[in-house]
Amino acid sequence: MNPRQISLGEVHSHAQKEAFEKAVPILLDSNKFDHAIAYLMLSELSKHVSPLFLNFYAYVEKHDAAIRTRELRHTILREYQIGKAALNAVPADFRARYEPSLLNAQEPTFVQAEGQDAPTAIVFTTKYNNFYISNLVLAAVLVQSGCSVLFLKDTSNFGFLKGISGLGGDWESSMRLLTSWVAGRAGPLSVVGFSSGGYAALLAATILKPDRCVGFSVRTDLSTGSALPTPPLMSIKDREEIPLNLRQSLTPLISESEFPFSLYAGNEDQVDIAHANAVSHLPNVSLRVFPNTAHISVRPLFLSHTLSEAICP
Repeated sequence: MNPRQISLGEVHSHAQKEAFEKAVPILLDSNKFDHAIAYLMLSELSKHVSPLFLNFYAYVEKHDAAIRTRELRHTILREYQIGKAALNAVPADFRARYEPSLLNAQEPTFVQAEGQDAPTAIVFTTKYNNFYISNLVLAAVLVQSGCSVLFLKDTSNFGFLKGISGLGGDWESSMRLLTSWVAGRAGPLSVVGFSSGGYAALLAATILKPDRCVGFSVRTDLSTGSALPTPPLMSIKDREEIPLNLRQSLTPLISESEFPFSLYAGNEDQVDIAHANAVSHLPNVSLRVFPNTAHISVRPLFLSHTLSEAICP
């Protein structure tokens, strides 16, 4: 089979993970090294902490000795190693217990840490049903730090603003159910979002009033006529389908909040920087900009083993 005939998506699901793992022997037996497909597969196998990763990594190393891609390969290897270590640190049945639900984009998933008063992070995942790293790896990282986590999912282009899978058919009903759920939690709370889940996380935080809100590469203004660019995966038509009251500048709501907002962005993504700077002047907002980083502002913290410290309240 020609490698280009392989259908590989980036939305994390049972089928996606299976497709990538089935594609491994096809590429290993191919006479042609397809650079784009090979690196997509390498990245996704790493995120899933697949047992096929190391063999595939050796295949890529053999066929691509370019210095310019060496750093990328080594970074992906480190991500795999950190993810594997995180999964090794949680109970042996953790993967079997939680991965099926975490890969299901149609339902929320709650992963409980030890202790009824454990802090909780509510995570608005990306439209790819991940947090750059897989939901499974993020769950393991947070749980071993003593933090429970509720994963919310929406693989549409609407970024949760037309309803949250498993909670409600619109934003208001989803927030009512989520507010009720939060009221039953005893420990500290954080609300967290990355990329396409970022705007909804900031907006939800102004309703849920957590102890902390954390945003990675977020949008802060979807208002009509805003000078700030819309998310690249949200077309003008998509934005117009979102209720008008949800398309706003979040600056007033954030400024009225009595809890801190911690924002992260990469210095190489000027769109992310522009949206973060729109609220960075507020006294309850802190902004950390990572050098030599583009949109994946989660990566530096993950690689430095400080992601749970940033997320857990």
